[in-house]
Amino acid sequence: MAFFVEAPSEELALQWGREVAEDFVSSMFKAEGWSDQKVPSWKAADYAHWVATDLTDYTEDDLNQLPIVPYGDIPIFTDW
Repeated sequence: MAFFVEAPSEELALQWGREVAEDFVSSMFKAEGWSDQKVPSWKAADYAHWVATDLTDYTEDDLNQLPIVPYGDIPIFTDW
């Protein structure tokens, strides 16, 4: 899963990206009938997360297809 976070700083983008990823993973497992107690935590497992500063490896089409998440907003994942 990849997305852009619009945030005032790289640190805040990373922090909010982890929150969005946590909510995304939780919503996917819950949609499959998992209980809250059994849903794995993205943050607790410290899954991969980073800020890409060199976007030259991506095509313009790739970049245009990535969701943009404003800092503080949790997106509606059915649109992803």
